[in-house]
Amino acid sequence: MKLSLTMIIKNESRCIERCLKAIIPYVDMVVLCDTGSTDGTLEICKAWEDRKFFHVFSIPWEKDFFKGEKNNKLSNEIRKNKGVRWNLQESFSMMKYEMGFYIPGIVKRLWGAGLTILSEIDRICKKYNIPYYADGGTLLGAVRDGQFIPWDDDIDIIMRREDFKRFSLFAKKELPAELDFESLELNAEYSTLRHV
Repeated sequence: MKLSLTMIIKNESRCIERCLKAIIPYVDMVVLCDTGSTDGTLEICKAWEDRKFFHVFSIPWEKDFFKGEKNNKLSNEIRKNKGVRWNLQESFSMMKYEMGFYIPGIVKRLWGAGLTILSEIDRICKKYNIPYYADGGTLLGAVRDGQFIPWDDDIDIIMRREDFKRFSLFAKKELPAELDFESLELNAEYSTLRHV
């Protein structure tokens, strides 16, 4: 079974490349449908199109996501490649009832942000050969459910102290500008800082 990522996009040049870099290791096919970008989004996406599994289409915006996702170009490409469609709008923004729990859209978006952060940690750990492990609710959800557990709102990972020290050496310079790394080793007042 293949997992495909389907995105309907417009004017996302500020973040589309970062988004694609974060998700591409986890999917077999990407289908992007641009609905009339004027900020260079389409050009950024087209630069990725030399990959066999990457497809970019321009479709008219009909002021309705559901019309867009049922577009023939989009459906045919997924069907041709025997892909399973994963719609980020449905997966990470709509309210849902899972395992007897009501999951608001904001929690789904929080999970998406957590996965983005985890993908950056994973990239750094792979680059410098630093082992880490899922723990707590993250481990429980991955093993038992294959997804987040409904009441969890963070990512739990652990690593040995010597590996953490090595990770600390690289994290500040490797993380993208929108993410920051803090620890007691780097900032003695870290435990007293307020976090929002």
